[in-house]
This record gives sequence, C-alpha cells and structure tokens, in this order.
Amino acid sequence: RKDRMAVFAEQYIAHRGLHDNKSEAPENSMAAYEKAVAEGYGIELDVRMTNDCQIVCFHDPNLMRATHTLGSVEETNLGELLKLKLFDSAEHIPIFWEVLHNIDGPVPMIVEIKAERGADIDQLCKEVVFCLDGYEGVTCIESFHPGVVHWFKKNHPSYLRGQLSTKFVDEGFWSIFLTICFFNFLTKPDFISYDIQYMHSIPYYILHSLWQ
Repeated sequence: RKDRMAVFAEQYIAHRGLHDNKSEAPENSMAAYEKAVAEGYGIELDVRMTNDCQIVCFHDPNLMRATHTLGSVEETNLGELLKLKLFDSAEHIPIFWEVLHNIDGPVPMIVEIKAERGADIDQLCKEVVFCLDGYEGVTCIESFHPGVVHWFKKNHPSYLRGQLSTKFVDEGFWSIFLTICFFNFLTKPDFISYDIQYMHSIPYYILHSLWQ
C-alpha cells in the first residue's frame, strides 16, 4: 500500500510534536502538536492506556522524567494524570481524543502505540480505534510490539500499520527475533521503522535480506 504511505514522505514529521522540553511546548504536549501544525509539520505521537482505560499521549514507561512523579501511566487513572505538568511547563498530559479533536486533520499523523510486556493488547488497541475511527485526517499506527501490529492486521486491516524495531537487548530469548522483525510474516506491516544508529549492524543486514 505504498500509494497510501506516500503522504508521510511529502513533509517532515515532528517527533513527539514540534517540541522543546525547556519551553512551554514540551514533547507530547498539545502545544507541541499545535506548533507542528502551524509550522507545516506532520505529527508523530505516543499513546498509552491508563488504569481506567483512557488513552493519553505520553512516551516513557514511567512518569519521572517528564513529570518528576513516581509511577507509570498504566498504574494511574486519568484524573490523577491530568493534575501533573509536563517538564515544569503549564502543559498537562493530553488525552488522545482531545488531540484528535484539536488537530482535526490538516497534517498526517503517526500514532505509536506503547505496549509494555504483559499489556492488555486487545483492550489497548480497541480504545485507540475507538478514538481514531471518527477522525478524518490521514493516520497510520506503529508499535515496537508485534502483537499490536498483528491485532490491527487481524481486526482492522484497513489501518496502515508499521513495525518499529531497534537492537533489542533486554527481552531475553526473544531479543534477536524482535531485532530482525521475525514476526513480519504474521503481521504484514506496511512499513518498518528502524533505529538508524544500528543500520550498519549485522541484525540490520539480516533484517534487510529477509524483508527487502
């Protein structure tokens, strides 16, 4: 489906929004997304599910770096998260559906679905789709977790989907399989997004020979 993917190569994509963590538009904030639109950039953002099944935009597996708070999004309810400020700015953690409502389609959007080990993939993906189904802008989803990519192939194949990968080292037996995107034969992603610093590594060459 390269024709549908072409729009993502037509302009720069602002990673986590057009942000500066020492400004009033820190990463994955509404201000950073709005700034990206104003400057003509596409948007890449990260989504996670709270413990009361709400989808919010946040990158890290824990809250400390961005909010100086212990815990994680997955352990916290939405009301508690909305009290936190991002990188000492006035911005709070955005709710995904509010971002979609505010952006409303003028630039392409890449939605990275964050799923830690043991995550409820089915519930997480259903909630993301619930938000995205009414959105009329151009979007695609991506994830490091092949289970997420497979869920979309099986349940919502019309969505453009991508497999993220890097040099995995902390996943034990599964590290090499994740590094070379071994599960692509099941998930059939429309694209692979690979950590560029490892493009000259042996696993990358294996990946390239498997899926070129």
